[in-house]
Amino acid sequence: MKFRLFLLVLLSLSCATQQNTNPSNYQKDYSFKDLSGEFLLRVESGRKDKEFFFKKKLSGISDGKEYEKSIAISQLGKLKTRNGPINSLRPKISQMTVWFDKQEYFSQVKVLPRTRELEVKTRSPEKEWNGVKKYDFPNTKGLFCFFSQLVDCIRVTGFLHKSMEKASGRMNFTIIWDGYPFVNSQYKGLNEEPFTRAMFEYDSKSENLVKYNLSFNNQIMFYHIDENKVLKKRFWVAEGLSQISN
Repeated sequence: MKFRLFLLVLLSLSCATQQNTNPSNYQKDYSFKDLSGEFLLRVESGRKDKEFFFKKKLSGISDGKEYEKSIAISQLGKLKTRNGPINSLRPKISQMTVWFDKQEYFSQVKVLPRTRELEVKTRSPEKEWNGVKKYDFPNTKGLFCFFSQLVDCIRVTGFLHKSMEKASGRMNFTIIWDGYPFVNSQYKGLNEEPFTRAMFEYDSKSENLVKYNLSFNNQIMFYHIDENKVLKKRFWVAEGLSQISN
């Protein structure tokens, strides 16, 4: 499925208030499961001045070992839309360390605004995954979000607040895969590029949770978000992935 290359917000976000778009710092634990096993996922989201950070730590339930850790940092800015400017998060840098078969793999993804490039530094036991590579940004002025920081990135625009209020809405944007290229090698549903066009769409409400669908590359993930605009559950059925708040 092809999506338009610029941000499309069917709601009038320019009229949105900033209520619940920038929540206080928070920490949450999730039960995380995919085809590789079951884990404890601990996340921390916060803000310092105009920078938003999102940290993750993935540990084994039975052995307590650390299998993955990462941090993504974005800067608060403004994005021009046809309905006027809206708040947005501008991805800056992310770092991820993951262990496969007791061997360490490291990735740093950094945005180079002046040249509109993405710089990816990798370090691993495998020769082809060592060094520095640069990738041109897609020719679009729309919203870009680190994948790990996706809910925070979308929240800041005001979309979650307005879509929950109106019980409808969709937005197009571009995912930057922090952890590239290692995260892309873990899941068959991901392409081999650091950028992916995506759409986030309101689906329904059940009790105190609102369900959204994330669509990309003919894949779909289900996001369940609570009244504080924080992720409660996430499911990627095709990859056997589930993430449920403890």
